[in-house]
Amino acid sequence: VVDYLAIAEPLARTDLVALVGGEQLDTLGQAEAAGAVRVGPDSDTSEIFVGHPLYADRARAVLTAEHAHALRVSLVAQLAKHPSDHVSDQLRLSSLAIDVPASATPAAVTDAATAAGQALRLGDVRLAERLARAALDRSDALAARLPLAYALGWQGRGREADAVLAAVNPAELTETELMAWAIPRAANRFWMLNEPERATAFLQTTRSRV
Repeated sequence: VVDYLAIAEPLARTDLVALVGGEQLDTLGQAEAAGAVRVGPDSDTSEIFVGHPLYADRARAVLTAEHAHALRVSLVAQLAKHPSDHVSDQLRLSSLAIDVPASATPAAVTDAATAAGQALRLGDVRLAERLARAALDRSDALAARLPLAYALGWQGRGREADAVLAAVNPAELTETELMAWAIPRAANRFWMLNEPERATAFLQTTRSRV
C-alpha cells in the first residue's frame, strides 16, 4: 500500500483498492489502523495519503528500480481507466508514464510532448523538461524539441536550448514548422545568449526560406 503511495500520492481509495487487489484489502485496513496511511471521511471516494512523509521516503529508499517501474506501469493502467479533465491530473499521469513503454501506455495518457507544453503553460519548467526529454527519447521530432528548448531557456540554460534547436534540419520543415522553430531560436540567441547580431542574421536567413 505504502509503496504505491510513495510513487503517486494521493490516490483515491477506489484506485488503491483496485491496485492492491481484493485479497489484500486486509493490508489496506491494517495500514490505516497502524497510521501508515491516512484517509478522508468518505470511505468510497476519499483520497489516501501516506501517514507521514518519512514512510514514503523509506519506501522509495528500498524499492528496486524494477519494482518501482512495475508499480508505475500498474498506476498508469489504473488511473487511465478514468481520465480526468483537469490539466494537473493529466500531467501527473503523463509524468508517471515517462518510462512506461509506448506499447504499454493507454491511449488516455496525454503524450509526453503535449504534456510538456501543458507544463510550460503552468510554469513548471522542470516537469516540462522531463516530459520533453522523454518525448525526444521516443521520437526526434520538432514537437519534442520545441518544449525542451523553451524549458531550458526559461531556466537560464540558453546554450543547451540553442543546441536542442540546432539539431533540427530546417529543410525538412513546413513553413509553419519553420516559423515555430526559428522564432524561439532567434529569441534565445537575442535574449539568453546576448547575441543580437547572430539572432538578426539568423532571422534574415530563415526569411529567405519562406
